[in-house]
Formats: sequence, structure tokens, C-alpha cells
Amino acid sequence: MHSSPNVILPEFSTTLNKRIEKKNWTLLRSALGETDCSLVGYGTLTEKDWNVLYDLASNQGLTETVFSAIEKLPKSQLPPMDLLMDWLGQVEYIKSSNEGYREKAHDLLEVYRSKGIIFVVLKGESCARYYPDPEKRALGDLDVFLLEEPMEVSSFKFQVSGDKGVSGCYMGGHEWAYEEGNRLAEILGAKPDIHDYKHSHISYKGLIVENHRLLTTARGSKEKKSFEMYLQNLLEIRNSAQFEALFLTVHAYQHFMEDELSLRQLCDWAMFVKACCKEVDWNDYFQWMEQLNMLKFANAVRWITQYQFAIDGDYPPTAPGIEQLAERLLDDTLCGRHGQMSSENIVKYRIWQTKKIFHSSWKYRLFRNENVLVSYTKMLWNHWFDKV
Repeated sequence: MHSSPNVILPEFSTTLNKRIEKKNWTLLRSALGETDCSLVGYGTLTEKDWNVLYDLASNQGLTETVFSAIEKLPKSQLPPMDLLMDWLGQVEYIKSSNEGYREKAHDLLEVYRSKGIIFVVLKGESCARYYPDPEKRALGDLDVFLLEEPMEVSSFKFQVSGDKGVSGCYMGGHEWAYEEGNRLAEILGAKPDIHDYKHSHISYKGLIVENHRLLTTARGSKEKKSFEMYLQNLLEIRNSAQFEALFLTVHAYQHFMEDELSLRQLCDWAMFVKACCKEVDWNDYFQWMEQLNMLKFANAVRWITQYQFAIDGDYPPTAPGIEQLAERLLDDTLCGRHGQMSSENIVKYRIWQTKKIFHSSWKYRLFRNENVLVSYTKMLWNHWFDKV
């Protein structure tokens, strides 16, 4: 990684061979760009190399996405047959899981709509529609924002692919819809877990639904609360592209700061930019990023979209020196210490969460120009005293 007089990077030991990393990007660009694929020019891939690529795709939630590029490879460049069959088996399993996911989600949607509640689908399932083959974007939890059904909802549908609209709403009905959504879940035998002030978790026939009371972490400042209301208002006026540009960035940023950003989230952003770039008001977008102190992160992701995914969005050029930050962000995403922990034991969970925050102190310094101790103190204060 190149040094810069303006950006002092912390020491970081990457475990991913750069040659393998380049091949990974070649496969991803082909999978996301509907182009032919060739791995010529990087040397011969050994069985060990292919295993590394498979593990990387699996860990990043991209098993089936990368496989769509492998299907385009000439015979001479395919992985060993045993690995190829294992990979295909995983793809078929994920495809079957996705079908089950959508069936359960549709059943739940029908129950809620019969009671005057509609879904706005967030993140994963919403992003799948931007992929060349939406079926090959793995699905996880179902994130929803519930709304009281307005008089006219003909534009709304459970988004699987194609339709880029986001339902309109009456914002006054959201709080009622959130509470009613939790109540209906109990009637269906899926007792909701009020995870925190932002959302509840509903387990419905094995499908985990995050029922969002708020779209963002609104505690902490007037800017955060204003941003939350702005996002809700974008839903009200049905501005899908502006909403998704802001929401996807803020969600990815939060995962990055918590050591959980995945390559799949960067793929989601790249696919969104490719599909909707001209529909976004980028001046408005960057004004919000600056207000929320997320401008460096947004610019780093923009650099990755342009130079790694080869998707050139219709927005102003990135600031000088952002390349080093973008590469650091990528190193952390590809090789960082990611992991989840159950929040059932709240004490252990908070200790684990605190360790992660201090392990990521360099992120606060480089991306926010803040000291991690100061930021952590603010977080504790907001948790106990700022109620929304």
C-alpha cells in the first residue's frame, strides 16, 4: 500500500494473496457485469488458490454470485471437479433457501396487508432486484418498515425483482404499524424480541424479520434525528433512489464501524449505483454525508465502486488521498476479524461489543477524525439519556 503525507495508515497484515484478490475482482466484475470471464494473465490457479477463493466467497456471502462468473469460464480455467461440485451444491442449497425465504415473506405480507399494514422492504431483498440474476443474491434476515395502508397502494408490491418503486405512506401511521406488527407476530406464534429502540426481531417459521421502528441510529444529535425524519419523508414522497442511496450508505457505514462490513454490501451498493445513479440527487447526498461526518467513508466506497467494480457513477470526482482510505477499508472487509455474538447474555454481549469498538479505534481516527474514547463516551451517554 502506498504511503501518503496526508494519510497515516495503521499497520495491517493482510492474509489474502494479492494475486488471488485480483482474480476475485475479475470474477466479481464478470458476475455483476454480465460479461465474459477469463482468468488469463494472473498465472495458473492451484487447488489451494481455488479453495481460498471459495472460502472468500462463502465468508462474504457471495457463493452463488461468484459461481455465476465461474459458469462463464472456459473449461481450461475451471476449478477442480470436486470443488466445482461442492460449490454447485451450495448454490443449489442457497437457491432453495431463497425460495423458502420468499414464500414465508409473502405469507407474512398477506397476513399484514389483510390487517391494513404494508411492507417497505429494506436492504437485502430490495437490493437483489439490481443484480443481473436476482436469484443469485443470497438473502438473510428480512428487514421491513411497516406502514399503515393508505387509500391507494396500487404501486406497492413485495419487491423481488424489476420494480424500483417504494411504497408511499402516511408517516403518522408508522408507530401504530410497528406496534401492530409486533402484536400480529404474537398472534401468529412468533413472539417478538424488542432488540433495541430501533427494531424488534420476529422469528416466523425460521424466517428472521427485523421490524424497524426507526430506520437509523437516531440518538446522539439533532442531525441524526433530522436525518431519520428526512429518510421517512423520502418514503412518503416515494423517492426510492434518494432513499436507498442514503440508507444503504449509512447502513454499510454502521457495519464498517462495528467490524461487520461485507463485500456483499459493497456489491449491493455498486449494483444500485449502476441501476439508479442518474435518479439520485448527489449534491443532497453529499451534504448529508458531510453533516453526519460520513463523507470520507462515502468517498472511499465511491472509489471502490469506480476502480474495483469498474462502475463509473455520474457524480463528482473523489477527493485527493481517498485511494489509501479505500484500500484500507477493502483490506478490513476482505481480511478483518468479523464475527457475530448472540445478545441473549447482555453483559457478555456488551463486553464483546466494547472490545470491537476499541479494536476499531483506527476507523474513528481516520474516517471521523475522532478519538475512540471520546466517541465511546458519547455512545454511552446517548444510550442512557437520549430517548427517541
